[in-house]
Amino acid sequence: MVRSVVVGRRFEKALDDMSRGDRKGALAAAKARAVIRNIVENGVDPGEAGHVTRYGEQRMDKCVKYDLGAGYRAVCAVAGDRALFLFAGTHDACSRWIQTNQDLDTETVLGTGVVHAVREPAGEAGNMGDTGAEEGRGTLDGHFMPFGEKDLRHVFQGIIQGIRGGGGVTRLAARHI
Repeated sequence: MVRSVVVGRRFEKALDDMSRGDRKGALAAAKARAVIRNIVENGVDPGEAGHVTRYGEQRMDKCVKYDLGAGYRAVCAVAGDRALFLFAGTHDACSRWIQTNQDLDTETVLGTGVVHAVREPAGEAGNMGDTGAEEGRGTLDGHFMPFGEKDLRHVFQGIIQGIRGGGGVTRLAARHI
């Protein structure tokens, strides 16, 4: 299961360029962003998050190629528990990119980009039982659930007090154990 989505700097720039181009490019960029949003917000598997090409992508391991319509494609590689969005562009440009990057080691490719944590699907999150999720402090499979703004303010106030010698971090840690 994918736990994070990495949107590369070049991928995001390609989407921006597509958005500034003609209407078809803008629609394709919107579809690519919708695929990413579907994975991040709904916990959908990358292979089911959008319209994949008919024959998939055989030249790269663990790769999903999305058909964005009007001759545009996007390439996503799955590496462990990460989905890496690597390329977006026209069909021909995508084919050339895959040909030159088919031996790409996705385990080492992160580069610079934005990392999005994937939310757990509603069906899985509903089976948590009483873990304190209503307060934003429960865990799921050993991972922390998102904290609310109130919790984060409390934590950072405690850190600042600890730095200033007030011992706030110790009190904060003891309170939540």
